[in-house]
Amino acid sequence: MSTLFHNSTSDDHIKTNRSEDRIITFNIIDDKALASTGLADPRLFKGGNKLHALREPKSFLWYLKYEMGAVPPALQQRWTHFTRLVEDVTAYYKTRNMAVSRIED
Repeated sequence: MSTLFHNSTSDDHIKTNRSEDRIITFNIIDDKALASTGLADPRLFKGGNKLHALREPKSFLWYLKYEMGAVPPALQQRWTHFTRLVEDVTAYYKTRNMAVSRIED
């Protein structure tokens, strides 16, 4: 009889054979997305621009990158756990009336 070992973790997003490039998509809350300089880039929730969560193959640290443009300074950092990255992204965009709607592998 074989035994299945499971590493219990609170990190719901980490599973075996997951992609090192995950796309985070957003929805608007209250029909208005805000940025510090006015409205947020509408391409984030219309599909014209995407936020990628990438894992560096050597250090295994996670970071964010837009397909077009620069990531906001508050999110220009490295994370050791994908779950913590998602928590920080969720908190940051919540202040801009945006919610994470989906994470694609």
